[in-house]
Amino acid sequence: MRLALKFGYDGTVFQGYQRQKGLMTVEGELINALKSLGIIDDEKGANFRSASRTDKGVSAIGNVLSFDNDFKRENILPALNAQLDDVWLWGIASVPEDFNPRHAEMRWYRYHLPSELDEKTIEHGAKLFVGEHDLRSYTKRAEEDTVRTIDSITVKKEDDFLMLDFKARGFLWNM
Repeated sequence: MRLALKFGYDGTVFQGYQRQKGLMTVEGELINALKSLGIIDDEKGANFRSASRTDKGVSAIGNVLSFDNDFKRENILPALNAQLDDVWLWGIASVPEDFNPRHAEMRWYRYHLPSELDEKTIEHGAKLFVGEHDLRSYTKRAEEDTVRTIDSITVKKEDDFLMLDFKARGFLWNM
């Protein structure tokens, strides 16, 4: 059976999402918890996949991972949440065997900026990035295909912040 889990995390305590030898990462903590509970034996054999990788300090509320297993579905979330600090699992679903969260149709990133910044200026600048662009200057991995389409960027003031919402099928590393 293939399962998908929806989760969030406080990225300020992690060195990013993706596993890195000797560093505390979200993916590393999730895999360690899944293994320690006997939910998976190893990530390759379980076909472990994640929808999105975030950089150091970036938090998430709706990331998705998937894996194959025979563990009782209703026991997974409470068991994992008891094992993990700063990562919260809040949804589970059975998915088709070929489900891969990396093939998400949309990704949504929200940035919080100080509200004293000029909303109209930020909104004007954001509009320049909507559409298809070569974003080579905004990534550390310029050797990959750097053309991306940003579907929308919205800017709104909320409490003490300007909220910038970026929606696209995919983003570049460190973008």
